Amino acid sequence: MNAQQQVPLRVPFDYVIDSVVPLNGATAPPRQFDEDADFEWVMTVVTRTSPLLTVEVIDGATGRVLMSNPVNIDNFAGTAQLPFPLVEPYVIARSSLLRFRFVDTSGAPNTVQLVLRGYKLYPSNAPAQGASGLIAQD
Repeated sequence: MNAQQQVPLRVPFDYVIDSVVPLNGATAPPRQFDEDADFEWVMTVVTRTSPLLTVEVIDGATGRVLMSNPVNIDNFAGTAQLPFPLVEPYVIARSSLLRFRFVDTSGAPNTVQLVLRGYKLYPSNAPAQGASGLIAQD
């Protein structure tokens, strides 16, 4: 391990995206991530009024769209009882923005709560400050 790399302090944290999608309409709520730490996204959970809903995620820091096409919400996220794990954790830089585009086809308003479960990654030498430098890999 490089002397400048430090193992971060991993604190469990959930980022919540709430949205009411109009009938046969779309919303694109952004989620601004806190500036105090990077976020390691490891699981996704959702509740929704209807499964007739798709989601598309765009990483504002990189401009990457995280899927080739909009994904049915039930293929994207699990439930509180059975969360959907990411095969590889996705680290989101502090102060970054993710945009979630929901499209409803149910013919009724669709209330959605999407939860990104994971860990805030605080620097071990300054846990009250934001991430500084590289994240160490064991």
